[in-house]
Amino acid sequence: MLLLYSRDPNLWVVRCRMGEEKDAILAVMRKFVAYQHTEDPLKIKSVTYKDGLKGILYIEAFKQTHVKHAIEGISSLKLGAYKQQVTGHSASFKV
Repeated sequence: MLLLYSRDPNLWVVRCRMGEEKDAILAVMRKFVAYQHTEDPLKIKSVTYKDGLKGILYIEAFKQTHVKHAIEGISSLKLGAYKQQVTGHSASFKV
């Protein structure tokens, strides 16, 4: 079991097109690599999804603006562009 602390980044739930979870993750990873040596790098820690949960990605970041910047311009994540939901620090997750 993984316990979260207040100094850890938040885990944000982002909606994507069903069945395009892996493609969306690869797009975010490519964007991260492309931006990492610029003046405005992406400030996310990780991006993942869970098999069986269609249309949902998890992005680890400190602020919602960091998530919005990471998903901006990725067509399969247009559903998540308007609303991102933080899972909260009080939750515990099995790893």
